Order: sequence, then structure tokens, then C-alpha cells
Amino acid sequence: MSVITRSPFPTPIDPEYPIGSEAHSVPGAVYGYHRPFCCIADRERQPGQSVVHHGPRCESLTIGAPTRGLRVDGTAEELAVDLVAPYLHGVYDPDALREARSFGDAVRLTAGGDDDGLSILVTPSAARSLAAALIHAADRAEMLA
Repeated sequence: MSVITRSPFPTPIDPEYPIGSEAHSVPGAVYGYHRPFCCIADRERQPGQSVVHHGPRCESLTIGAPTRGLRVDGTAEELAVDLVAPYLHGVYDPDALREARSFGDAVRLTAGGDDDGLSILVTPSAARSLAAALIHAADRAEMLA
């Protein structure tokens, strides 16, 4: 199982370059394309947007309804699931670019909101394993298994 070991959202050395086909002439240069699930409004969703305008990642809308849960201390929390992937446009350090490209799309688990909460990125295969474990645990909690 592959493991995410560091942030896959690098900061470009030059966030405004390249424009169009110039991307192929500069080492580490990437022309930005959105992931199909990117939730940026269609009218704003243009290839080649700078990371400054778009942000460092494509994000989906929340998948399914957020789930309410309780922390051990009784504090209510909201748990949510969505998809994220690096949005790359500009000139990057070659090592950071290679790692971001190998990252691909991920499932993000969020507890407590985006700004001050906990966000965990997992690979699609790890998300499937977690989903199976949650189903099995729910079955056992209700004495179905």
C-alpha cells in the first residue's frame, strides 16, 4: 500500500510562468489543468490559471453528507470526505514536481472544518481499506457480525 509521506502541494518557484506551449521549453515548467472533479465554478475554470488564482490543489465538493460524531471528551465534530489533487502551474523544483506528479488524486478526511480542523490525505486504496474496516466495525457494534 502506498503511503503519503509529505505534502504533495508544492509552491512554484515562478507561479505565473508558463503561458501555453512555452511550458515544454523550460525545465520544471508545467501548464495547469484542472482535475475533472475540481469544484471551481465552470466560468472560472480555465486551463493555465496561476496557482495564485486557483490555489495549490483541485478539490471536489463534499462527497455524501457530512457525518456528526463525538470526541472522547464529548465535543461534537463533523466528519467530511472529499477528493483532492495537486494543481500545478508554473516552474517548480524538479524533485517537488516529480513527487507531486506521483501523488495523483487522494481522498481527504476532514474533522472539525477546513481551517482549524484535522485533514488527513489517504490514497484511494487506503480509503477502500478504511471503508471496509468501518463497515465491519459498524456491523460488529450492532452485533450483525
